[in-house]
Amino acid sequence: MLAGGGTIFSLIIFMAAGIFAGAIASVLYLFVKLTNNNFAVVFGADFLSAILGCLIFYVICVKYFYASITLYFIACFAFGIIFEFIFIKNLVANPLKYVYNKLKKKKNKRKEAEHDKNECCEKS
Repeated sequence: MLAGGGTIFSLIIFMAAGIFAGAIASVLYLFVKLTNNNFAVVFGADFLSAILGCLIFYVICVKYFYASITLYFIACFAFGIIFEFIFIKNLVANPLKYVYNKLKKKKNKRKEAEHDKNECCEKS
């Protein structure tokens, strides 16, 4: 039934394609963060994300649906992109940020303890 080209099959295909396009956009935005929001890099990442997203959508439409585009294809593709951004932010980025901040605080406390110990020894 799913391989027959029904509505559920098309929704699954476009959802997966949207998730893939969102993953590509997330990887491109890593370069934006690494360059501290440089204008040229932001413009390039936005442009490439839009072009690659449209290209992925178009290739899926041509390959599986003979280039017929309906509104629910676009909606499901956009939902896949939004789902991927929310998934990456909530399940990957926030826990990594939390762990990084904990390790940074621990390192700062260790440096302060060593600094206080060195001051104490120098005064004696």
